[in-house]
Amino acid sequence: MKNNKKLCVALLAAGVCVASTGYAALDGAYTTTQVGVAGPVFDGAGPYLHFALGDQLKRYLALEGGVTAIPTTTGGSGWLDNGVAHLYSLDGDVKVMLPLGDRFNLYAKAGPSLAYFKDDEHDGAGVLANGAVGVAFNVTEHWTTDFSVGAMAGDGTGVVTTQLGLGYHFA
Repeated sequence: MKNNKKLCVALLAAGVCVASTGYAALDGAYTTTQVGVAGPVFDGAGPYLHFALGDQLKRYLALEGGVTAIPTTTGGSGWLDNGVAHLYSLDGDVKVMLPLGDRFNLYAKAGPSLAYFKDDEHDGAGVLANGAVGVAFNVTEHWTTDFSVGAMAGDGTGVVTTQLGLGYHFA
């Protein structure tokens, strides 16, 4: 137990050192790609893919437009009793960030999604609300990585996602 406390203190000290030095994400255009898993609304959920282009207006505010794909999901939900379903959407988000030092940001984003849904029996389009909360790490002046948890909901339907991302700031 004593060694675990020393290890925890050492890791915390190293984390503070990394977070207090290095690079802040730059204002301007950026792109991000995320991969993850969609669930638990769908039993046996499939992959989650997201690509976005954004503009970081200030250190605390950005606007994003993106494309989301959940190409295969199976199981029971309001959308799907049995079989395979597909969800694709165009997303627009307002993103707010809280910098923690020069390398870490906490963020939240929300906006509408124009979604197309198809399963074994029918297909349709609709507007869903989407959002995510996460933490981003600025690896270099231009490259970032992030981890987030998101949700899409509307018309009695909900999708929860967990994803890892990689981004590039052009400025």
